[in-house]
Amino acid sequence: MLNWNEIFSGLALAFAGFAYAFLVCFIFVANAPFWDTAIAIGGALVGTVATYWVLTSSLPSFWILALMFLSQAVVMGFLGGFLPEGIFPGSFLCAGNLALGITSRNTNFSQQKTLLILIVFMALFIPVWAADFLRRNAN
Repeated sequence: MLNWNEIFSGLALAFAGFAYAFLVCFIFVANAPFWDTAIAIGGALVGTVATYWVLTSSLPSFWILALMFLSQAVVMGFLGGFLPEGIFPGSFLCAGNLALGITSRNTNFSQQKTLLILIVFMALFIPVWAADFLRRNAN
């Protein structure tokens, strides 16, 4: 039987998967040159890894929050500087990273199960948005 920790962890991972899938779809749909898109993706990946490391580290709470917000500011700068309307998906990335970090810190799930649930939700959301985008632009 599921307890409340597992239910809320699953919902938070579903939200993080939704946010990451939105970011992936936005980056590939944006009309930006290849190198701008590559730099934005690289910045998002580095910021996500840095945020995940900070949120799962054993630093004091103040330093965790300060470093998390600093890394997200850098990522939003990369996304905002290289993609059109990059601040909007940057806020989704920040929210997804925060949900993933808090969930991975306070859940009963193992890291493998957390990653599996996150990937399953991303795999569910990306085709839905891709099909919707193709349907709207088919006309």
